[in-house]
Amino acid sequence: MADARVVLHAAERAMRASRSARLDAVVHRASALLGDPDEAEAHFRAATDPVTAPWPFEHALAHLNFGEWLRRRRRSVEARPALGTALEIFQRLDARPWVERTAAELRAAGVAVVPTAAPEAVSGLTPQESRSPNWRPRA
Repeated sequence: MADARVVLHAAERAMRASRSARLDAVVHRASALLGDPDEAEAHFRAATDPVTAPWPFEHALAHLNFGEWLRRRRRSVEARPALGTALEIFQRLDARPWVERTAAELRAAGVAVVPTAAPEAVSGLTPQESRSPNWRPRA
């Protein structure tokens, strides 16, 4: 955790030197996760600002982390929109492990999540094959 804080402080210095919406979002997300718990919500809200939408994976991660944070504070109803946004983006990006993690969080927040249909090319895979990052469909 100490190494992560060193990186966070370096990113904060870079953010002050050169303003970038993407870097701002990354720093806010890291600050929410690593910083003062009393300031986390403000950082999560900044990290999930729509201005970060051009970077969908980072945008989805911020929503997922915010939703997880809210749910763990017994604010499940408030967590659902953030988790729903994250799920939609991860599905669009076909980021399956992240879809599964986000769907599990949504279920824990009381939302029934319908699994998305797997593309025909991968529907016959074993569970182990479907998790393999090196699997490619045969030509």
